[in-house]
Formats: sequence, C-alpha cells, structure tokens
Amino acid sequence: MTDGVGPAADSPLGTLLRSRRLDLGATLAQASAATRVRVANLAAIEDGEFDRLPAFVYARGYVRTYSRYLGLDPDEMVLMLPVPPAHARRSLALDGSQPNARLTLTTPVAVALAVALLAGAFGYYAWRQIESVNPGSTSPAAARALAVPSTTPLPSPSPIRHAIVVGVRVTDTVWLNVIVDGKAQYSDSGHVFQPGAEVSFQGFDIKITSGKAAATFITIDDRPIGAMGNGVVTREYKASQ
Repeated sequence: MTDGVGPAADSPLGTLLRSRRLDLGATLAQASAATRVRVANLAAIEDGEFDRLPAFVYARGYVRTYSRYLGLDPDEMVLMLPVPPAHARRSLALDGSQPNARLTLTTPVAVALAVALLAGAFGYYAWRQIESVNPGSTSPAAARALAVPSTTPLPSPSPIRHAIVVGVRVTDTVWLNVIVDGKAQYSDSGHVFQPGAEVSFQGFDIKITSGKAAATFITIDDRPIGAMGNGVVTREYKASQ
C-alpha cells in the first residue's frame, strides 16, 4: 500500500540524482547493490513518483543513503523532498511490527521478589552459622574427594592470529564500501574514490565491495593480488592462523 504523493516527472531532486548517477557511470542495479535500496525504489525517487515507494516515510532515509553513495550532501537533498501528506507522517517499523511491550513491575511482583531475596539471605546466614559452630562436619568421603588432585588436562592455548594489511588502488572513479572486523570504514554509504587513489586497511576480517571491480586492484601484506573482477564485486580477506 502506498501513500498519496502524486507523480512529479519534473522533480528537481530526481533529475539531479539521475544526472549525478549517470556522470559516475553507474547503473540503477549497481546503485541498488551498493546502497541496499531496491532498484524499483531508486527509480521511483529519480522519477519523482514517491507514491511508488512502500510508504512516504521511507523517502528521507532512501534519499540520504542514495545521496551519500553519489557523493552529494544528504541534508541538501532531503530539503528538496516534497511535503508529505498528513497521513504519511507516522512512525513505522521497517517490518511493520509494533514496538515490543515493556515488562511492568507491579506492586505484588515487587513484594514477592523482596520476600524471595530475604528468604535466600536468611538461609545463607543460617548455613554460615551452622558451619561456624561445627567446622569439622565435613564427611570423610568428601574430605578424600577434596584431597584427590584433578587429572583434567589444561586446555591448549589458542593459536595466535596476526592481522593482515589489505591495500586498495583504483584506476578509475570507483565507489567502495569497506568493513574491517565488523566495523564500516565509510559509514553504510561507502565512499567514491578518484583515479589513482590508494588506501590500506589492517585487521583480521576485511570485506571490500567495489562498484567497478575491474578498476580496483588489491594487495595483501604488499603481495599483489590483482583486480577484484568485473562489475560490482564483494571480496572478503581473512587473516590466517
């Protein structure tokens, strides 16, 4: 179901985004793979037909993500969005679910917890008092069991992993998204590099997505690996043990 924002084929925002994408030489499919926004939604934004989106409330997030990918100012692009209809100004979860209900601590529950805590504290206190009066109450069998040394072997030390250094060099205007040990290096929108740019990343698990794999060359610890491939490609480089 969509919100009623009518089509606007002459949308200045859509025209600007499409022009910038074409300047970068990227297709809608490549932009979708890089931003994780569906091709149909990106096309709707470029066409200015926001009623084709799942809901208008998603438009701001989509435009911000798309603008970062294209190297444009997200705040300026969002200001160019049309004013949404009143019924579209609502907060929705991405999966349409309702917020989780919170646990309410009522007075009867609080009293029951307090009683349980007091009972446990009293029991522990009584046990300590009995132990202090009869310190030799441990049975002979239990004493013998305590005296027998453990034969359980000690765990073997874990092998040491050494971090790797992955170098990246681009020979064309290339969009890259890099995640090192689970942490995005250029936020979720990645970064556009100009021809001749070189960067390097150090870590144990390095995942790189390139919008132009044929123009993206990789080295690992200064060892040339070559180009990443063709089209939009994601490669993962892991440190060996």
